[in-house]
Amino acid sequence: QVVVSGATDQVAKFEGHLGGKGVKFKRLQVATAFHSPLVAGSSAPFLQFLEGVDFAPTNVPVYANATAAPYAGDADASRRGLSEQIASPVRFVEQIEAMYAAGVRVFVEVGPNAVLTNLVGRVLGDRPHVAIQTDRKGKHGIATLWRALGQLAAAGVELDLAPIWNDYKEIE
Repeated sequence: QVVVSGATDQVAKFEGHLGGKGVKFKRLQVATAFHSPLVAGSSAPFLQFLEGVDFAPTNVPVYANATAAPYAGDADASRRGLSEQIASPVRFVEQIEAMYAAGVRVFVEVGPNAVLTNLVGRVLGDRPHVAIQTDRKGKHGIATLWRALGQLAAAGVELDLAPIWNDYKEIE
């Protein structure tokens, strides 16, 4: 799969070319051409916003979709990376392959539907892995979250569920 982004008239022209060749395509319903030069003007304001956000060290590597590599441990470098990737192509297949090569076997999608969960399955094929979605269209969010937590536990991920109940009192 390939995602093409750009000006609406250019994308329509490309769709016409694909249709003329009998190639199937689907226009994604998105607000703008993210991950393309058309949104490059958003990078500087986003970086300015991120400068006011504290970045804590991570316990596990966090991968950038523009580089297919982990973010640097330095907060300023991570802020720059985040702001620049708004206008950079997504290297999804390379990112999943890099994560897999680094030993990642459990992938969790935090977002709507299961688009990325399904793509992880396509990238990794029959190789051992677990891909878990935390949102399912038409399903109750809490039930889906609990299902995802159950899948994580079944996959052998150590979970501390106590914080979920911190704001609840015991019924007497």
